[in-house]
Amino acid sequence: MSIQTNNIFFADLEQELNTTRALLEAVPEEHFEWKPHQKSFSLGELAVHIANLLYWQKNILEDDSYDLQSPEAQEAARLTNPSSNKELLERFDKNLEHLQIALQSFDETAMQKPWSLKYGNHTVLTQPKGIVFRNIGISHMIHHRGQLSVYLRLLDVPLPKLYGPTADTQ
Repeated sequence: MSIQTNNIFFADLEQELNTTRALLEAVPEEHFEWKPHQKSFSLGELAVHIANLLYWQKNILEDDSYDLQSPEAQEAARLTNPSSNKELLERFDKNLEHLQIALQSFDETAMQKPWSLKYGNHTVLTQPKGIVFRNIGISHMIHHRGQLSVYLRLLDVPLPKLYGPTADTQ
């Protein structure tokens, strides 16, 4: 994948997306139903959530708000186990393709424009797009990727290189 931009908001995006995809590739479909705790996402649900976060990144760039009650948001938030790792990666790749298109046509001066997260008529937050993209788009993805790496470690699945070698890649 190739993300071309000189904007500081996107400087590490390509690395983060490549690392995320590598971790999703390691998710074993035979364990999609597994949970480390009854209150936790299943492995499959967590992996789908991570793949869907690229949809959020695209939305932040293209729109001025996101309504959690909209039909699109409900579909994007649906956390069901994928039928296969192939399906999981296809979802990630489809969302990545849409994100790349959004990045190509994005006016970087718009990072100061306000973006709002809504729940119907209630505004949950309004912040500049640049801050929201970093927090909800990238940091949120990294947070859940950290959770996913713990799930995989607990299942004794070898971890790919993340920010450098792991105990499994040395």
